[in-house]
Amino acid sequence: MAAMLWIEITELEEINWTEEELAFVAMVRSYGVRIYLDDFGTGYNSFDVLKRIAVDGIKIDRSVTSDIVSGPISQALVKAAVSISADMAIDLVAEGIENHATLQFLRRLGVSKFQGYFFHRPEPAAHAIRGGRQGAARTPSVEASPASVARM
Repeated sequence: MAAMLWIEITELEEINWTEEELAFVAMVRSYGVRIYLDDFGTGYNSFDVLKRIAVDGIKIDRSVTSDIVSGPISQALVKAAVSISADMAIDLVAEGIENHATLQFLRRLGVSKFQGYFFHRPEPAAHAIRGGRQGAARTPSVEASPASVARM
């Protein structure tokens, strides 16, 4: 059941990792809780975090994916993230997927897990906990994971 819980470490905050904090993250991970580096590509401290903490995955920020079709810098960032995640054998999730063109472009770059309004809008926690869905996922063949990540 712990593997269904993901903790996201956001890149938007500077974290000066103490030995105690590093040990806490390692302990939580030892219980099967998955650790993801969120907001990847926003430029704050992601490479430092990747060097210091064993993570299960990287989540590419929507600020990167929003202009992926026409933005060469965003394309280069995603290619780098694909390479890093493959070399480290960790998950890679692209956030902010709002249309089919973005989804298809990211798939061509090697991304296979996605999150965004294209698949499902947020819903109240109480509704999700009861197992209900306000609307069906947009793509029937999409398999939902604990963090509402679509796998393609």
